[in-house]
Amino acid sequence: MNLKSFLNNIVDSLKTTTSITNAVKKMRWLYSKGTNTGNKHTIIGFKYLSPIGEIDLLVRSNRGSDAFIISEVFGQQCYFIPLKNEIDCILDLGANAGYTAVYYSKLFPKANIACVEPMPNNIDVLKKNLTMNCVNAVIFEGAVSVADGKISMEIGDLDYGNKVHDIPFGRNMNNGLLVTEGFSLNTIIEKLLWHKIDLLKIDIEGYEGVLLHQNNSWLAKVGTIIIEIHEGITIETVRKATDAFGFIHIQQKKGNWILSKQPIEIT
Repeated sequence: MNLKSFLNNIVDSLKTTTSITNAVKKMRWLYSKGTNTGNKHTIIGFKYLSPIGEIDLLVRSNRGSDAFIISEVFGQQCYFIPLKNEIDCILDLGANAGYTAVYYSKLFPKANIACVEPMPNNIDVLKKNLTMNCVNAVIFEGAVSVADGKISMEIGDLDYGNKVHDIPFGRNMNNGLLVTEGFSLNTIIEKLLWHKIDLLKIDIEGYEGVLLHQNNSWLAKVGTIIIEIHEGITIETVRKATDAFGFIHIQQKKGNWILSKQPIEIT
């Protein structure tokens, strides 16, 4: 064990939780070995600066998967966007355990939120995290797709990284397949009765290389995209797909790319 790292984690746990008890729970969680199935669940009370404040999150001992995402979302604030316009509708593609949805519910408390997530083990935790934090989001239990219908997912090595099967992007997985429902963006928008998507978060393990280029007329209804780009895809590829729809403001932020139709200032 690295002593310096251990001491830093103690300090961070005391700083980012609501009590000594939760700090201890966080340390136990961080140093639990666990498996990729995340069988052991723990509720930890976290605290962050306004507007996030105090939140309860259900986390899993899943080889650091949840810890990594929570650090990205709440610690590093990789999904923060200083949008000046009113945010009414947020769509989270690749919602995982709901951490980003909870984050956006605090950042944009008046917004309607919808989540798309194909993996059953993530969906269970997603629902509980939304309920505990009073996030009244619509959940699509399936994967986003260029067309409606069944779609095969390659199961990832961890509780993230699951990807659509047989696409030339993202990493190859060898843990078997899961067949789930595929929802097109047009169908999602129709079911939600939304006329626009003010903020679209995309983290779909390479399928963005397909989604943005095929059956993509829905891009006309999107105001801002925050996207993680995966293997085999470049920002130039993304730019070619989005330029025609008015996404002229492009900036990088902590591993993600932000594309917007309005000027944005990233600090």
